[in-house]
Amino acid sequence: MIRVESVRRSYEKPRYRVRGPEVEEVHEAVEVTIETSAPFPQRALGPVLLVGRVELSESERIGPNRYRFYAYDYKQLKWLQVAGDRLLDEHALPSKQLDLALELDGKDVRLEKAFATIDREKDPAPQVMILSSGELTPFKLDVSRSSLPGRYSLTGELNGKLAVAENGYASR
Repeated sequence: MIRVESVRRSYEKPRYRVRGPEVEEVHEAVEVTIETSAPFPQRALGPVLLVGRVELSESERIGPNRYRFYAYDYKQLKWLQVAGDRLLDEHALPSKQLDLALELDGKDVRLEKAFATIDREKDPAPQVMILSSGELTPFKLDVSRSSLPGRYSLTGELNGKLAVAENGYASR
């Protein structure tokens, strides 16, 4: 896979899908578009994309080495908790003590101060994605305290390499 894009889309004119003996109207879905380095081999069955534990089997070819998969039951696409691993649990940052600045593709990204009030089930769009392959969205995150002059910078590269730098602190 060379590139992956996903978007939640509402359809004015409904799409139709077949589930067993039923044909149902679909008014919204998550569309996952992928670009590959070579075309999928032609088989009796079409390709399947696995997103976590959900199989996306409804797809269409939209160009050379480009395919669009449809997740009509997109509410199944959610983060799963890892049982018994507190390190991977959700952790709240002390919002009054820390300032965060995120940069993607050289552009500043506005981070919501009231993150706790965002309905993440309704609008789960992440700014940085970390894939199971180890690849991630390239980013730079600056973390600082308003009461101190220095900051830490966390930089992530596409290949998954992370680097931490101290800026403005006296050496220890």
